Amino acid sequence: MSAPLIGLTAILLLTLILCVLYAFRRTILAPLQRVGASLRHYHHHGERRSVDGQSNDELGAFIADYNAVLRRQEQSELDLIASMAQTELALKELKQAQAGLVQTAKLAATGQLTAGVAHEINNPTNFIAIAAQNLEVELRGFREFLLQLAGEEADREVVGAIDQRIARQTEQLSIILDGTRRIGAIVRDLRTFARLDEAEQKQVSIVASLRATLNLLNTRYRDGLRFVTDFAADPPLECFPAQINQVLMNLLMNACEAVDARHRDAVPGYVGEVRIGTRLYRDGLRVEFTDNGCGMTANVQERALEPFFTTKPIGAGTGLGLSVAYAIVKEHGGELDIESQPNVGTRVSAWLPVNALPVPPDPVTVDG
Repeated sequence: MSAPLIGLTAILLLTLILCVLYAFRRTILAPLQRVGASLRHYHHHGERRSVDGQSNDELGAFIADYNAVLRRQEQSELDLIASMAQTELALKELKQAQAGLVQTAKLAATGQLTAGVAHEINNPTNFIAIAAQNLEVELRGFREFLLQLAGEEADREVVGAIDQRIARQTEQLSIILDGTRRIGAIVRDLRTFARLDEAEQKQVSIVASLRATLNLLNTRYRDGLRFVTDFAADPPLECFPAQINQVLMNLLMNACEAVDARHRDAVPGYVGEVRIGTRLYRDGLRVEFTDNGCGMTANVQERALEPFFTTKPIGAGTGLGLSVAYAIVKEHGGELDIESQPNVGTRVSAWLPVNALPVPPDPVTVDG
C-alpha cells in the first residue's frame, strides 16, 4: 500500500473517530451531564429541574422517566403539605372543640354553684334581715315602754341612758341589716354573671353585666389596683347572656392578673390600673379593657388566642381564657383584638354587633 493511501486512510479513520466521539458526547454524554446537573441542583438548593432531551432511543426514554419521577415527587410533596395543613386544621378544630366542652362544663358548674349559693344563702339571709327589722321595731317599742315606766318626771340622765343604750342596739341592728344587703347584692351579682335562666338569646345590658363582674372582682383586687370605668354607650345587645358574661369575666380577670404580675416586680410608687369602657363603633358595641400591667411580647401575643396556650406556671392556668372569649365573640358575629407591649400594658377590645342601636346616652365616668 502506498504512503499517500495510508495517510488518507489514517485521516478518514481519525475523522470517523472524532465524529463518533462528537455524536457520543452530543447524544449520550450531554444528556447524562444534564441529569447530573439536575441532581446536584436539587441536592444544593432543594429545587427540582426537569431535563431537556427528546429522542426515541433508550436514553430519551430514561430522561422521560427521570422527568416523570421528578413530577411525581413534586406532586407527592404538595400532597404531603396539603395533608399536613389539613391535619393542623383538624388539630386546631379539635382543640377548639375541646375548649368548648371545657367551657360548657365550666358554665354548668358555675350555674350549679350559683344555684346552690342562691338557695342556701338567700333563705337564711332573708330570715336574718326580717328578724333584725322586727327587732328594730321591738326596740322602739321597748324604748317607749321604758319611758312610760320612768314617767314624765323622770330624770334626764335616766332618759339619756335609755336612749343611749337603745341607740347602741339600733346601731348594731343597722350593721346586721347592712350585712344582709351586701350578701343579697353578692348573690344577685352571681346570678347576673351566671344567668342560669337565660340559656336562650335575649337582649341584655352589657354595662349591668360589667358592673356585676366588677363587684365580684373588686373584693379580690381591692388593694393596689384601681378600676376606672367609662360607659359611654349601653345599647340592648342580643346575645347568650351567660356566654357574654364569661367573656367579660375572662378579659377582666386577665387584665387584673397582668397588673398583679407587674405589681410584684414594679418600682415603688407603681399604681395598677384597669380601665373598662364601652362605646358605639361600626354599628355595634365596642368593649375595651386596658391595663398597665406586665404586657405581652410579640411571640406571646401571636399565640395568645390558641387554646391551652398559657405563660402561667403549671397548675396556675389552663390557657383557655382568651381562646374561649375569642370563640364566643366569633360565634356572636363579633371581633376580638389585642394590642400589647411588655412592661407597658395591654388593651383587649371586643366588638359585638347590635341589631338596633338607640340614641347613645351621655358619657358617664366612674372611678372604682
